[in-house]
Amino acid sequence: MAIPWILAALAGGLAAADYKRGRDRARRRRYHELSPDPRLKLRPSEWDEGKARVDPRPGSLVACHVYGAVEHVGLWVAPDQIIELHGSGLVRLVSPRRFVQGRTGRKLFVCVDRHHRPLTVVASVERAARCLYQHRNYDLFRDNCYRFVWYCLTGEQRRFDSFGGLNRALAGLHGCDLYWDAAKVDLK
Repeated sequence: MAIPWILAALAGGLAAADYKRGRDRARRRRYHELSPDPRLKLRPSEWDEGKARVDPRPGSLVACHVYGAVEHVGLWVAPDQIIELHGSGLVRLVSPRRFVQGRTGRKLFVCVDRHHRPLTVVASVERAARCLYQHRNYDLFRDNCYRFVWYCLTGEQRRFDSFGGLNRALAGLHGCDLYWDAAKVDLK
């Protein structure tokens, strides 16, 4: 009876070790390998975020985990201020602590290039500020936080149904590989 449990634990341990090896490999290649087509190289990870800590800048995208299945994104607009599209449909200004509160993630991540520099679009702060306290018809697949931040960055309404889709578009927008490093912020 215990054999299935032992096999399951062993398989889980092997999968975790493989996950860690893959992230370590991506970190080592970060400074030496350029992709012919820009793409997401390292997703945010609660369990293995690496040693780099980044100070977000106005116009930086930030993210946190939601139930381990999706990532929630917002726009860093000023010290300790993030504009997000909340699940209620309200575009609001929140602190980093409030941004992660009520979600399963305990860390905040910043979208950066391979040299740990936050990728920013200065005009995005003004666009996001104009949307503050407006209400949108929030829909997980049609009008979500990915669509909102894309609008802030580009002025274009574009539908994204996944974090991966947003990252493919971001890599094209910035013309470089993307990484998500842990933010150097106090969430207490």
